[in-house]
Amino acid sequence: MEILAIPVKDILSTLEKCGQKGVEGVSILCQDFESRVKDDQVFLSRIKELSLKRDFGVLGPDTLSFMRPGLSLNSRLFPKNAEEW
Repeated sequence: MEILAIPVKDILSTLEKCGQKGVEGVSILCQDFESRVKDDQVFLSRIKELSLKRDFGVLGPDTLSFMRPGLSLNSRLFPKNAEEW
C-alpha cells in the first residue's frame, strides 16, 4: 500500500512507478482535486487506465484518509480523533 500526498502534477508518474514496483493499492490524498486539474474526468480516466494496466486498487484522489483499526493503520491528516478534541 502506498499513500500519496504529493502535488497533482506528480500523481500520474508516481502511479506508473508504483505499478512498476508491484504495489497492490494506492491511496491518493489530494485535497480539492477537481479544482487543481484542467479536466478532472480525463485525469480520472488516466488513473483508472494505470490501475487496470498495472493491477492495483486506488482510493481517491479526492480523499482525506482511511483507517484499518484492526491493523492499527491510520492515514488521517489530523493527529486526533474528533472525540479527543
